[in-house]
Amino acid sequence: MAASVASGRRSCSAAGIRCSPTSRSNPSSVTAKRTTKVLASCDKAENSTDFIEFLLAAILTALREAGSAEPSEQVGAQVSEQVAKILKTCARSPRTKAELLKSAGLANAYLNYKRHIQPLVADGVLEMTIPDKPNSRLQKYRLTEMGRASRSQNQP
Repeated sequence: MAASVASGRRSCSAAGIRCSPTSRSNPSSVTAKRTTKVLASCDKAENSTDFIEFLLAAILTALREAGSAEPSEQVGAQVSEQVAKILKTCARSPRTKAELLKSAGLANAYLNYKRHIQPLVADGVLEMTIPDKPNSRLQKYRLTEMGRASRSQNQP
């Protein structure tokens, strides 16, 4: 804004349009009519800075609201169900990554391994049968004592 004052141009704020954080906090207030009003005011003032800030604030508000959504309970329940299936499969005997993912109804893909098996290994619930060779084709996973205890607590 200092540049517009120094150059003698009126800013959109001086024209009566405020793009303060309080006016941006409600995304429903960003209507076509309001956008048009801000654009007209900034055009009249020959300064697009406030309009750009206005649009960026609207986009930022929308992104924050979209990103702040917590995972639904359904997703949490589904993941818990998949973890329970993995633990149940490992309870019988050591299993391969493919067997564990299949038992949980998941594809044998790295992302599923990373989301479901790696956290269990990191938390000490599962352990590798060949810890010195994590990429071995013969690698299998088995329940640890902690895994057995957590499985017995979660069984009905």
